[in-house]
Amino acid sequence: MDELDFGKFPKSTQAENLSQKELLERNRILEAELTRVLRELYELRSIRITDNQLRLLMQEQLEELRAAQFGVSSERYKKRDQENKPQVPAHGDPKEI
Repeated sequence: MDELDFGKFPKSTQAENLSQKELLERNRILEAELTRVLRELYELRSIRITDNQLRLLMQEQLEELRAAQFGVSSERYKKRDQENKPQVPAHGDPKEI
């Protein structure tokens, strides 16, 4: 397997240590590599995939990653539809009837 060359980047991977230009360049390189790997994966499975299908797959994977990373909020809010629901009396409570 060929070793990948992601360019000359500083050793540090801390986002705050990189300029916006460096982050964008890394993102571009990683997107290109992901595209290549996904296309190769589908070719190995003998499945033809169009560029639009590939973009859709990448978008879905990104959404799944975002949901896994940021999906569950630490803060809980009541849903509006629950706020407007009438309270159902407890079963067998004669005061509520």
